[in-house]
Amino acid sequence: MSASWSPAIDAESGVSYYVFAIGTNPAGDTTTRGNTRWWQVTYSTSMSVNVALDPAVTYYLSVYAVNGAGLSSAFATSNPVQPVWRALGAPTNVMSIAFSANGYDAGGAATAGWTSTQISTMTAFYTRMYPILVALYGPPADNYTVTAVRDLAYTRSNIFIPSTDEIRMSDSFSPQLFTHELIHAFRNDHILSSDSNWSYDPTLSGFEEGFAQAVSYEAMNAYVAAYPTDSIVAGNTLWGSSNDSNYDVQNVPEIRGTDFWSDGGGTGLYWLRYEMAAAAIRKINIESPGFYKAFNAEYYRRINASPTTLRSTRAVIVDIIKTLVPQIESTPAATWIDAQNIFYSQNVYGQKIFHKIQDYPTSQLYAFQSLYFMETMSCGSEWACWDGTKWVYHRLNGAAGTARLLDAEGSVVWSGPLQMTPTTNPAAGYMGFGSAIKSLTTASTLLPWPGGNTAEYVMNLSTLSLYTFETTFTDPLTNKSTSSSIRRVLGQPVTNSFGGVYGGVVGHRNGTIYLDHAGMPSEPGIPVVHGAFAGTRSWSGISNTRTGGRDSIPGRVSITFLDSDTGQTFSATRNVDYGSATGSQMFLFDFPPISDTTPPAVTIASPATAASISGSVAINANASDDAGVTRVEFRVDGSLIATDSAAPYGTTWNAEAAPLGLHSITAKAFDAAGNSSVYTVTPRVVDATAPVVRFTAPLTGALFATGAKVTLAATATDNRGATRVEFSVNGVLKATDKTSPYSWIWSVPSGRGITYTLRARAFDAAGLFSDSIISVKSK
Repeated sequence: MSASWSPAIDAESGVSYYVFAIGTNPAGDTTTRGNTRWWQVTYSTSMSVNVALDPAVTYYLSVYAVNGAGLSSAFATSNPVQPVWRALGAPTNVMSIAFSANGYDAGGAATAGWTSTQISTMTAFYTRMYPILVALYGPPADNYTVTAVRDLAYTRSNIFIPSTDEIRMSDSFSPQLFTHELIHAFRNDHILSSDSNWSYDPTLSGFEEGFAQAVSYEAMNAYVAAYPTDSIVAGNTLWGSSNDSNYDVQNVPEIRGTDFWSDGGGTGLYWLRYEMAAAAIRKINIESPGFYKAFNAEYYRRINASPTTLRSTRAVIVDIIKTLVPQIESTPAATWIDAQNIFYSQNVYGQKIFHKIQDYPTSQLYAFQSLYFMETMSCGSEWACWDGTKWVYHRLNGAAGTARLLDAEGSVVWSGPLQMTPTTNPAAGYMGFGSAIKSLTTASTLLPWPGGNTAEYVMNLSTLSLYTFETTFTDPLTNKSTSSSIRRVLGQPVTNSFGGVYGGVVGHRNGTIYLDHAGMPSEPGIPVVHGAFAGTRSWSGISNTRTGGRDSIPGRVSITFLDSDTGQTFSATRNVDYGSATGSQMFLFDFPPISDTTPPAVTIASPATAASISGSVAINANASDDAGVTRVEFRVDGSLIATDSAAPYGTTWNAEAAPLGLHSITAKAFDAAGNSSVYTVTPRVVDATAPVVRFTAPLTGALFATGAKVTLAATATDNRGATRVEFSVNGVLKATDKTSPYSWIWSVPSGRGITYTLRARAFDAAGLFSDSIISVKSK
């Protein structure tokens, strides 16, 4: 809402300022008059604020003046204001530009506006750039005019202010920075980094600044291609994110947060955030060309459908992206976005270590590194927070720490102490963040370049490897330690003269990696040694007349890595831009473990199917797995009888208690991933044990009179039970008894002195038998 009013008059002490508010009541006290937008001060006779208004509600602006004595005037109230929704992103919308006649010096005081020469330059640039932006970004959200204001406070950056429709910048006109702010201005009051009232909120800066930076680079490249002889922008300039080429190694947790400038600009973290955001948004557009424009169209469509309720939130942004681009780098869009630390959109409170590291290739490779030990405080800043009474500044200068450098095999190459200097913490005012310096290089000397102190380097890193630099610093006040690490490829030589492709594979030592760029011929694989690319091949690129070299081509790269140590194959996808200044790309792959879906192989060596078994049965199994067998379970008829966790795998089973007939014996082998396989045999349990029989009467050698009645008695036992006992005399079956106790009465035949052979034969159900034989004699 914008409004203006006639100046108040105070002949005695003059008018100092005005206070205004927006409410749904034209009368009442300050609370009722300001129930929509709180009271705030302005020193002019106009106001303009972003505020969420409901078209079904009537609003009123109330304002009062305050004089030099601090006395307030009566309220002045506007006529009723009825909001009318104006659809965003209409095809006919045009964003014009104007140039303020007034300017501001670095202290905020009024000064001269733009010169005619400056206006001429910016107008010429805008006239040519505007249609390029429309082609990339679609029509602006609103049909309006943005005003460029000369403000010498913005020497390091430009800024777009939605509430005043202004772009503020200094005299050092930067076409790219100006384009960056124009892209913000295209969304006007609906930039992604907004709160529920469409007021600026940095929480979603990862998305908003990422769009502005990525589109500005692409727009600048389109500009120089369309106007190669332009006097404003050099025709041989190639624009792109400075962290596209090493995105993998810079996607670190330290860039998480809600404010790009949380470090107050003191560490360079803000610049890493800008460039990582640009590279991430650019990756999405490479995945789906035309994404920038499609996103805005869908964003405006959703707001237009629900203007009073839909707001810019991370959930809304992610949903739009995944609707338009379901997969990014072969990963579901929402999962991919969550893996980009620049899109985290939350503060991570507590202490952290920021490795500010930059590769610089000459005849040797230098990785210049400054380390910052910082704390994200309760207000979200690492620089300073207001505790209600005073500013509380960062306090970790002087902290001591240790570091070590490990090669791909985990061996310590170097270790030593570090300290944050300066050691003094600020009590008030400005004092820079302390830092520790420990750079890495393949060189054995710092002469003739870059010079300096060898104590600030780890020198002579001639062995090609993927190195890990681990750091720990301790808070001198709490004695709490914080650790962090970063990876870098170094070695002599880093191949391709730094103008090709190099990189590393985390957690792997040796193999071959294939990098195939979409739309280009397949290229030979690159050996991987000590976790680092060891090939001599240059990165595919195109001759670039603007840079005079060959550059990485924007597009999709499919990666296949064959680990020669394990035989496993891994794959990934990367969307790349123009790479570094030399057209190179540095990759870092941290492949997730391959899911083990292959079950072990298992067989039962004995017993075999249909084999006859009895008594104590030995069960023996063979089991193997590429990742190792963890255990083998043995079951009989479905019941677990034993588990063996070490080869040779086996157990015993007492078959005596099992019913006769076929039985199921299984061996189930498991691996560490929980995969399993089963092998089954069905042997037959048989009775192999004959009964045991013994005469209890008469005794062998006994004498009996002829005609005597002699009781033959026997006992018979069997593991499964005796079924009968047969009594025989001299081999002739005389009687059968099926019930214990087993007996038969024998009449001794006539004739004295005759020897008789008596036999008791016991049978079981399987027909097995045994005998008990005695001899007696008649008298």
